[in-house]
Amino acid sequence: MSEKKVLIDRFPGRTAQIEQLAVFLEEKKISQIPSLIIHGHRFTGKSSVLRGVLECFKADFVWIDCQDCFSQRILLERTIYELREIIGKNKEYELLRLEDFGGFTVSIQNLFLKTKWKSNVIMVFDHVEQLHQFKVTIPTIVLLRLAELSFVPYLTTVLITTSLDTLSWGSYHVPTIYFPPYSKSEFIEIMSLHKDSIVLLSNTLNFGNEITSADGINLWQKFCRIIWDTFGSVIEGDFDLFFSISKKLWPIFIEPIKEGKATNKDIIKLYKFSQQAAELSSSKAILEELSKLTYHKGFIHDFESQSVTDLSWASKYLIIASYLASYNPPKYDFALFSRFKDHTKKRKRIKKPTSTMISQRLIGPKSFVLERMLTIFLAIQSNEDILTFDIYTQIENLATLKMIIRTSLTSDKLDSASRWKVNVSWNFVQKIAKSVGFELEDYLIE
Repeated sequence: MSEKKVLIDRFPGRTAQIEQLAVFLEEKKISQIPSLIIHGHRFTGKSSVLRGVLECFKADFVWIDCQDCFSQRILLERTIYELREIIGKNKEYELLRLEDFGGFTVSIQNLFLKTKWKSNVIMVFDHVEQLHQFKVTIPTIVLLRLAELSFVPYLTTVLITTSLDTLSWGSYHVPTIYFPPYSKSEFIEIMSLHKDSIVLLSNTLNFGNEITSADGINLWQKFCRIIWDTFGSVIEGDFDLFFSISKKLWPIFIEPIKEGKATNKDIIKLYKFSQQAAELSSSKAILEELSKLTYHKGFIHDFESQSVTDLSWASKYLIIASYLASYNPPKYDFALFSRFKDHTKKRKRIKKPTSTMISQRLIGPKSFVLERMLTIFLAIQSNEDILTFDIYTQIENLATLKMIIRTSLTSDKLDSASRWKVNVSWNFVQKIAKSVGFELEDYLIE
């Protein structure tokens, strides 16, 4: 079996992209293209497929994740360090400090000249769109023309981004490869091949004469189709979230098989048996998994494991205000947070959504304008003497901890029109609300 065939079997639905990458980046080519852009929405396999192709062809490559590069200097120095690991260390560059692109391109040139490197090296910059969020002023055209600017013909730059709108390269011609979203059938096929799915099936189904492994996979695929039809618009192609929710609902689905009330081929009967239980538990399961997986896992683990007493009084109320701004529609703000007596009673009369409507926490946090969050903050707390500069200091601290995340690219980080999004879970904000004696549930539109 050829290497390309192995890749195609490994990544369903990505045959065309693998073929294109093989043409551009195959190691046996004498001269490669100087640059390439890979773009597509999240959860489309851009990074996984590219890494698989490079490893399959045993190419020499440097992989830089721009999400970890908070400044231009970090990006440049990390790139040189990784490049030095590939082509051979040079002690003269151990303490190298790079502040601009002039020194960066010269360093690349010197590394290739002193090591007399003559093979192709591919430099991959993943999540390039994140550089704008960190205000790293790196012109895209400079990264795309690294081979030309550093006078190294053996260098290829690959940029991976979710949108071409975040990049600009003028009239410079760059080939691009688009990764479209997975279709329903492709998504379910990938879920069936996933090793975690195989482990789950082997742990929950007793394979034998009655249920073979093929029957188990077939049952799992039909179950995944039900989950896709139910939660597909909410999950938006997130494989980790899809599997986590499926893992919680799967035991409910197969319970009639274990009790002898149905067989693995009675899909309609299984669905009817588990429909009521699935409806009751699915919203709980998906809310729990959304609160865990739609945020940055590393940050959540770090700050939610700490005691809420580590936060200042102002920070606690700012987090509560941010949560309310993210999960409440703006049209309810006046009724919820007005201090006029005429509106205090209206808070209890707000109609809550019926059971057929999707909960706001099910959809996930929405971005809010900073000015709106501060208005809610001033409405829910009783300290009238808090200084303005202290509020903005606390907001910067929360942003550093990633408890709130800026979603707009305004020139002033704390501009009143800047947009933000809360990045804490329901359980965490509940602890904060209880620590200050705030009845959070009374101010949420569920």
